[in-house]
Amino acid sequence: MVSRGTWGSNLRFFISLLETQNDRKGKEIASSPVFYCKKQECGIPRNDRFLLKKRYYLCIIMGIMCGLFGYFGKTAISSSAVMDILADMEKAQLPIEKTPVGGDGAGIALLKDPVQCIKFGFRDESPVKLLRSAIPEQKISQVLGHVRKASPDFKETVGNPECTQPYSLTCPGSHKLVSMHNGMFSNYENIYGSLKKEHNFESKSFMIIDSEVIPHYFEELLEAHRHVEAAVTALYDTFEGPGNALAMWLRKKDNEYLILLYKGKARGLYVWESPDGDILFTSRREPVEDHLGWLIKEQAFSLRQMIEPRVEAYYKKIVTLCKAS
Repeated sequence: MVSRGTWGSNLRFFISLLETQNDRKGKEIASSPVFYCKKQECGIPRNDRFLLKKRYYLCIIMGIMCGLFGYFGKTAISSSAVMDILADMEKAQLPIEKTPVGGDGAGIALLKDPVQCIKFGFRDESPVKLLRSAIPEQKISQVLGHVRKASPDFKETVGNPECTQPYSLTCPGSHKLVSMHNGMFSNYENIYGSLKKEHNFESKSFMIIDSEVIPHYFEELLEAHRHVEAAVTALYDTFEGPGNALAMWLRKKDNEYLILLYKGKARGLYVWESPDGDILFTSRREPVEDHLGWLIKEQAFSLRQMIEPRVEAYYKKIVTLCKAS
């Protein structure tokens, strides 16, 4: 039985429990998907629920989350600058964080027609290095980039590009939608089970990744709600977990949108805007200022939103990139 002692003693016990290979009960609890389903907690013995919640907070303390980068502007930037930002972000680690931002996967979405997603999992070397070698040097004006740090539940999937972000919807008849996520979407299994349509999941051959559930669920919300704003609010209200940050690019008919959401404690979010309406955002400020400082100065970008890593914050922004006349 686990005693309800001090936070420090319980945390030390819990960490040792996760690291004990011959503790069958501990391994069952550590891998239990029920951890994510609050509605099912009533079926778990009280002491087991206590351990599951400790695991929840352990993920917060370890900072196991990913990194986001995006740019939407009239001035094209080089693909090598984007790779430099992702490379720096992949290794970025603050003193308060137990893990770097990336290292388990990297991907990029070139938002042109057609949308091009290139992604790599971990293959004994930096995923960003693999990504860089696969992308010819080019000029980019709309891009989403992601570096992955997998949570313990998904650690076995790090070698698979299908489990890496961004995700681009390929469902028949769907809107064009690209999504990338940072955090722990704790109730993703409940949401996955509630989907009404048939969806094509890239990660299904391995295990359903929480981040991939988001764009498919949002697609159904778009059909259920008349306005994009209402669908975004419904998605935001759905998020459960210690922290979630989300960036989505949506093309609905002739309208294009950038959607940024932040809820709880995640890796941080910095958003710059120019007088012309260009947008630049990231989970880590320094790599962007190091490699795109010239752009920020030249185009008179101003930092409009600053959420420091591991600081609790709530933020929702919808930018209309292009609207039909």
